[in-house]
Amino acid sequence: MAINLEKIQSALDRFDPDKKKSNNSSGSDNMIKLDEGEHTIRIVPYKYDEEMPFREFNFHYRINDRTFVCPEKHGNQKCPACSFVKTTWAEYNKTEDDTFKDLAKSMSVSTRVFIPIIVKEGPNKDSLYSSSNTQARWWSISASNSPRSTYNKILNAAKIALKRNIDITDVNQGMDLIVQVEKGFNDWVYPVDISLDITPSTLVDGNQQDFDVVIDSVENIDNIFPVSDVNEIKEALDAHLNPAGTNEETDNVSMGSTKSYSSAKEDEADLPFDESPIAKDNDAIGKKFAGILGSNSN
Repeated sequence: MAINLEKIQSALDRFDPDKKKSNNSSGSDNMIKLDEGEHTIRIVPYKYDEEMPFREFNFHYRINDRTFVCPEKHGNQKCPACSFVKTTWAEYNKTEDDTFKDLAKSMSVSTRVFIPIIVKEGPNKDSLYSSSNTQARWWSISASNSPRSTYNKILNAAKIALKRNIDITDVNQGMDLIVQVEKGFNDWVYPVDISLDITPSTLVDGNQQDFDVVIDSVENIDNIFPVSDVNEIKEALDAHLNPAGTNEETDNVSMGSTKSYSSAKEDEADLPFDESPIAKDNDAIGKKFAGILGSNSN
């Protein structure tokens, strides 16, 4: 089964302002960070959904120093964080106090995209894939709505190839991607250019058995980031807004439904495991408005 053109187009539609208006729409061992320089990567078929290897996840970051997978976006459950953000925006609209706006923006859901890849060649012409290291890993990129974003470029490359009856993830006749990574603000590394190697190639050197080993090494992303428990989010939100009223150890982060996983707010930072250099002081904001907003965080 090949990746699906309709699903690729659906993901691309998020970048279309008109369609967006109408639609309103720690797994560190399994993750990979691309360092500064040029990389040749290959998107690995995702056996849990061969039609769509690009997996979008929606997170709430830095709620009492914790991160949550939004149950409203992924599980059709009412999310306390989403409800709180709506309440906070309403307070901002009534008061025009920018502190409410900052708090709402800092806790609003953020989307990251995860792509299963192997690195065929790194900046030093070295390969992170070998006969002794057959594990594919998830590469995290921004889901920025910019038409020039890395995600948009990769989706368009996949779309162009599919229209020519080429599946870039095909293990026998797929195509590699050339990714140029550079340092930016605060030494964050960013993919600045993506191009498609138009010469078809195999997933790795070898035969179908070798291909299967790589494909089977891709962990189910839903197991890495399970949907967070609604009650856990509520408890963390209450502790964030009322820090004096809880004895919760904030550095003891659950490895089940939550992750110690903070977003890089810079649009093209390729991994979200580091704190943003422009992060707001949410604790101070939470203390200031706990009395006003605490009763609305249910």
